[in-house]
Amino acid sequence: MAVGALTIETAARYLKSRDADGLIIGDGFGARSVEAFLTAIAEDTRFRDLPVGVLNAAAPFSASAFPSATFVAEPARLVQRMLPFIRLHAFEERLRRILRSFDNNGIIDPATGLLTPEAFMRDLERALADARNRGTGLSVARFVFDAGLPDRANRDAARLVSRLVRGVDFGCRDSDGTVLLAFTETDLRHAHVVARRIASVLKHTMLTPDQIHTPAAPAVTLATRKSADTVASLLSRVTMPAIAAE
Repeated sequence: MAVGALTIETAARYLKSRDADGLIIGDGFGARSVEAFLTAIAEDTRFRDLPVGVLNAAAPFSASAFPSATFVAEPARLVQRMLPFIRLHAFEERLRRILRSFDNNGIIDPATGLLTPEAFMRDLERALADARNRGTGLSVARFVFDAGLPDRANRDAARLVSRLVRGVDFGCRDSDGTVLLAFTETDLRHAHVVARRIASVLKHTMLTPDQIHTPAAPAVTLATRKSADTVASLLSRVTMPAIAAE
C-alpha cells in the first residue's frame, strides 16, 4: 500500500509511525527541505537500509552527498528503478520477523510482531494466576476494526500495536482480525488511559487503501480481573458490544 504526503513534515511523521519499505520524493518541494529531509534520514539508524528515490529533474543540490539515495529525472524511470529495492526491503523485513519468531520458539507471529493466539492464552493464564496470588490488577482490551478493513491493513494495524504496547504488556491478533491486549498490574482506570492512547495513535495513523484519507479508527472494549475470574470469563467480557475509541 502506498501512502502519499504533501509536506515533508507529514512524510516524516508517517515514517516514524509506520513500517515503510521505501520512500520516493517527488517534485514540488524546496531544495533545502529535501536536502534536510535526506540528511535526517541518513543520520537515523532506523532508516539506514530504507530505499530512497528522489525525482531530481532540476538537480537542485549535489546528489553525491547522499550516495544511498537514487536520483532519477523521469518519474516512470524512477519508479522502475525503485520497485526492486522496495520489494527486496519488504522481503528482508519479513525474514527478520520470521527469524525473531524462531528465536522465540515460535511464540511470535511473524506477520504482526505480537504473540500467536496460543501463546497469548498461555501467558494470560499465567498472568491471571499471578495477579490472583499477588492481589494485583489485570485488564484486557479488544481492539475491533471495521469489518471492511482489508486484511493487509489489519495486519499493519497489529504491527503498529506491537510497537506501542508497554514492555510489561502482551497481545495477539485473533482469528477474526481483532487485537487482544493484556495489561498486567493495571486496574481498569489505568487500562482506559493506555487503551485510549493506543486507539488514538491507530485512529490518526492507520489509513485504508481505498480511501487513503479515512482513518481506520478501532472500537475498544475493556475488562478488568474479578476475584473469581477464569481466562474464559475474563475474555468473554471483551466480546460484548464495543465502545467507540476517542
